[in-house]
Amino acid sequence: MWQRAIMASLLVWLSACGVAGQPALPSALVGNWTLVALDGGRPVAAQRPPTAEFGTDSVSGLAGCNRYRGGFSAGPGAALSIGPLAATKMACRGPLMDLERAFMQRLQAVNGYRLEDGALLLDYDTGAERGTLRFRR
Repeated sequence: MWQRAIMASLLVWLSACGVAGQPALPSALVGNWTLVALDGGRPVAAQRPPTAEFGTDSVSGLAGCNRYRGGFSAGPGAALSIGPLAATKMACRGPLMDLERAFMQRLQAVNGYRLEDGALLLDYDTGAERGTLRFRR
């Protein structure tokens, strides 16, 4: 009996240690977001625009054609990194697949976030380009 109590206490202690060093994602970010602009100002014109649903420890959504899921880590201040991401492998044609490739590349290069006027802005740096993904609820 006392062994179970010790194990339960140890599990609680270890769980607290695992999350104590990582800042929590603000509750305002948790939930479903729809991409409205790629690269800051370029509007997304798609029947199935990409989405991002932030949970307490993962992000998932529609990339345009395929569904994706992965982890993220929130750093100090407004630092945020996303990935690695796993996705289904359906093939789509033309502009939808181009949008998906661009979205996934930028999403996995996110390095920070901002909330402005009800919009979620994810800043990214792919190494070749910097910009912002703009989402709305």
